[in-house]
Amino acid sequence: MAWLHAWTGLIFGWLLFAIFLMGTSSYYRHQINLWMQPQLAQYQVNQDTAIRTATDYLAKNAADAKSWFLDIANHEEPVNKMYWQQASGGYESRSLDANTGQELKLSATQGGDFFYNFHFQLYGVPIMVGRLIACLAAFIMLIALVSGIITHKKIFTDFFTLRTFKSQRSWLDFHNVSSVLALPFFLTITFTGLAIFFYLYLPWGMQKLYPENPFQYFTEIRTTEKSTTHQAEPKKAEMLPIGSLLEKVKQQWGDQALASIEVKNPNTDQAIITFKQLEDRSITLNQAQITFDGQGHVLANTRNESAVATLNAGVYGLHMATFAQPILRFIHHNELSEKSIRYADFCIIRHIVDVWSYRIYYGWGIGWLLCRYHRCRWWFINDPNPD
Repeated sequence: MAWLHAWTGLIFGWLLFAIFLMGTSSYYRHQINLWMQPQLAQYQVNQDTAIRTATDYLAKNAADAKSWFLDIANHEEPVNKMYWQQASGGYESRSLDANTGQELKLSATQGGDFFYNFHFQLYGVPIMVGRLIACLAAFIMLIALVSGIITHKKIFTDFFTLRTFKSQRSWLDFHNVSSVLALPFFLTITFTGLAIFFYLYLPWGMQKLYPENPFQYFTEIRTTEKSTTHQAEPKKAEMLPIGSLLEKVKQQWGDQALASIEVKNPNTDQAIITFKQLEDRSITLNQAQITFDGQGHVLANTRNESAVATLNAGVYGLHMATFAQPILRFIHHNELSEKSIRYADFCIIRHIVDVWSYRIYYGWGIGWLLCRYHRCRWWFINDPNPD
């Protein structure tokens, strides 16, 4: 177990360093976006106005689309962000001033979204390849954690041992102390990160239950809408205005802030409109939602509280940590994560010293070659009798 722990930590340590650093930064994704796009800070958000201007824009510019999706402006993202699927199958997206409905030309930066995307799909490689590599790194880290716990049978005893000025022994003691402090965080983040992307490395269950469309699984656990099969193509029909549906939503929820509105088959006889509440700071990311048909009849009005949906939302919520306010998130995740990364870096350095000193001592490998190189270089520089 000791060799497994050492080599997995050494080989994958630097990749995990980058993944953890980007993940920590992405906890402040929205704040970074505002900092890198300062023009957004001037906007004052009124959600009723934001919904009206956004839906007016969609009705004018995407009336024939297959679907609409609107991220409603809020205190963290004070602009309307929307996309729609065109009749041809392609997608269009826009960012709008929530007050006027005018298209915004924002700074050409990904802002905090860069850190967020890098965290789980890396950079410069195809998206699915990056996600698979990130999952592999998380799996290796889980192996390193478990093997480390097994290797250090006296883990809690060693926690109180710190021998200073003892070269590599001090590194080991410091590594043990820091590992015990960060162990709950490491285990939680690593396991939940793997669980979120289970469909990449364990897809067979979904393929068995949903042979025609495996990703129907996510539709069922994230919404309360019953699966319906429409035999005929959608026909043009007048849809109740979103503003009228919003009044019905307020009768149910009061002035509760909204996160998003999704419209399937807009302006047809098969229109389905779903309103979703803004996250309520619960651990499970399972917001309340209400679904209407195009005539304003309620199709569903509840959270999806099935066991599978709750488990999925709980795992996702623990990993994203949106249940915490910014200050608590800083204490619980940012500071702890950065410390953990620093400790992991120390661990990597210690393993590198071990491996390279071993190679140099026994006279083989890269360490031996570099050692010989420096000896030769020293000789040429300091040769007392040059030709």
